[in-house]
Amino acid sequence: MSKVVKIVKMSEQKSDFEFWQTRTVAERLSALEEIRAEYHGKDYESQRGLQRVLKISKLE
Repeated sequence: MSKVVKIVKMSEQKSDFEFWQTRTVAERLSALEEIRAEYHGKDYESQRGLQRVLKISKLE
């Protein structure tokens, strides 16, 4: 796959909103999940769930 760069004026650039309106709900959610995973990093999956805290108390 070759990389392509296209230079356009800001006034000629289409909006992101128009682009995403042409995509299905599933495609939009998939893109959102990719962004979320990238934001949280690769180790996010290992940290899923609630944090557990253990406290040991002596009986009196």
